[in-house]
Amino acid sequence: MASTEGRTFVVDPSGASDFKSISQAISSASPGDTILIKPGEYGSVVLDRSIRIIGLTALGDVVISARDSNALSITAPGCIVENLSIVGIGINPAVSIDSLSNLVRRCNLRGSTGLSITGENNTFKECQIDSSMGMKLIGSRCHILDCTFSGAKGISINNGSENEIEGCKLLTATGLEMVSSSGNMVLNNSLIGEAFGISLLDSMENWIDGNDISGLYVSGIDLRSSGNNNISRNRVYGCKVGISLRGTYNNDLINNICRNNERAGIYSNDSRNNEFQKNELVGNGNGILLTNSVSDLLESNKASGNIYGISLRGSIENILRDNSLIANGYNLRIDTGEASSAAPTSKFDFYVQDIDNSNHVDGKPVCYLLNKTDVEAPRGCGFVGLVGCRNIIVLNQSISNSSAGILIVNSTGCKVTGCNLSRSEAGIEFLGSSNWTVERSQAERCEVGYLATESKDGLFLNDIALNCREAGIKLTDSLLLNVTSSYAQHCGNGVSLLKSRLCSLTKCNTSQNEENGITFVDSHKCSIKDIQANLNGRGLALSGSNACLLENNTINSNRQEGIALEQLSGAELRNNSAFANSLGLFVQSSQKILLEDNNLSQNRRYGLRMSSSSQCEIIENTFLRNEICGISLVDCTGNLLYHNILANNGIQNAVDNGDNQWDAGPKLGGNYWGDAQVLGNPSSTAKQIQNKGIDRYPFQDPAGWR
Repeated sequence: MASTEGRTFVVDPSGASDFKSISQAISSASPGDTILIKPGEYGSVVLDRSIRIIGLTALGDVVISARDSNALSITAPGCIVENLSIVGIGINPAVSIDSLSNLVRRCNLRGSTGLSITGENNTFKECQIDSSMGMKLIGSRCHILDCTFSGAKGISINNGSENEIEGCKLLTATGLEMVSSSGNMVLNNSLIGEAFGISLLDSMENWIDGNDISGLYVSGIDLRSSGNNNISRNRVYGCKVGISLRGTYNNDLINNICRNNERAGIYSNDSRNNEFQKNELVGNGNGILLTNSVSDLLESNKASGNIYGISLRGSIENILRDNSLIANGYNLRIDTGEASSAAPTSKFDFYVQDIDNSNHVDGKPVCYLLNKTDVEAPRGCGFVGLVGCRNIIVLNQSISNSSAGILIVNSTGCKVTGCNLSRSEAGIEFLGSSNWTVERSQAERCEVGYLATESKDGLFLNDIALNCREAGIKLTDSLLLNVTSSYAQHCGNGVSLLKSRLCSLTKCNTSQNEENGITFVDSHKCSIKDIQANLNGRGLALSGSNACLLENNTINSNRQEGIALEQLSGAELRNNSAFANSLGLFVQSSQKILLEDNNLSQNRRYGLRMSSSSQCEIIENTFLRNEICGISLVDCTGNLLYHNILANNGIQNAVDNGDNQWDAGPKLGGNYWGDAQVLGNPSSTAKQIQNKGIDRYPFQDPAGWR
């Protein structure tokens, strides 16, 4: 009969002790007994009574293995298993625990699945598991302590509750996943992998605290369709996303440290009512990125050295309090995002955020005004946002490193004066605003210096844009905007218009820009007057922009065309000068263009080159000393050219392979040709144009028609 303290048996495969097999010893044991196992390899074991089995000598010397069945099955409660190597060969788990209150300690597990636990209150401690699936945990109130996992997936909890995972190392592609689980605690673990660190799906009220997560994870901590979880004091490094919330609600993220994560330290998409407090976000793509999210609280977070500090994209009615944004590439970003499921009444709702001046950008307060009227924005701000405002004055601000330094949305009658914007995506951005003025301001080293979208009746006056990568001034989908006496230098494009109408550029200077001094795309009935466009890639470039007027502009020394017109109709070019460009004026696939009184001379190739264009009038223009040709018409028909001066051009004054008219009849006459010796103004001695055309009534004297 067993004593109250239990008996001890020894298993030795040589037969020198009590039993040769573990199963024989278990059959003879009673609850409370201990079985000591000497080194050797043993077959499958079923613990069907509450006993203790311990491997003697070094870990790894006692091996229990089985093929196509569990190597160790624990079906009785209160068992203790220590110091064993347990190997499952096949699809079955190496160890299966279906009972209560067992302890497995200091064991090595290998197999396709290391351990399956369906019972409650079991403890798995100081073990090493090398398996494709380390542990399947369906039971509740279990404790996984100080274990090391390697393989594809560490721990999977499905419909489990109140389990504790603490002090473990998960060196697996996916660390720990929970599905439909609640009340679990994941504490002070270390995870290194490449898929997901800790992931929750349809899980509630779990506590994820104090974990170190690093590697190439898609997401260090990933919550999907989960709520009321606490994510605290975790350190997440080097992942694509540090902490990710997708379709979640009412979660608390507190005192986490997220560093050097590629896309974001904290990312929330299609989520609501989450709280992000006292998190430290350093060196990430975004410190905190909200997309399609509603009514989240961001409080007392510190974002430094990220590409974007805090980004609210396509999100509505979020609250920002006491956040500190320091030395981020762009500290604060608020925009419509790429696509949103937040279902606003209008896109302007994406800018309705509760952001007060307790938030700071590089030590300066944020000024974010909603629906204010007839006030001046406070001086010395690190970011200015005006949403639904009227008649606001923004004066003498100096703002850098913001998505939009000054953001004006759905507002009217606002005035920005004397501001300096730098190193921002847009120095000043208008969206859906009207009757505004920006004057005597400077934008430097921005993506776009001044940006207006879906706006009207606005004025840029005496403004400067320098070294802006995309454009100095960019107007999109806008109406009746005016750019006057402004300057754009060393930008990608000086001034750029896209899908805008009835806009005007007057007395501006666009020089030394990498692409074009002025670019119009699908912008109609606009005017460009008294512009200096020199030393750019191209001076003025208009594409698909009909009925525009170009007048009194000086376009010199551009690397490509001085003026380029492509696929447009109805433009008028009057009294422009285009000198020393690669090509003075290029017209491609256009019609009904009027060129009158322009000077297209001394260009490195052509004064005028037209291709596949028709019904244009070319009248009283000057073409002198162009290095190849004054006028070249290629595949053009139905164009009328007369009263032009063509002389001293390099190879020939003109060439035409199409069906065009080079005079206006005997009364008005044709053109002056420096290489035609004729008498009379006009003469009746025809001038043959190289290839095909003919001027029937050339002039003896330059401008002999006057």
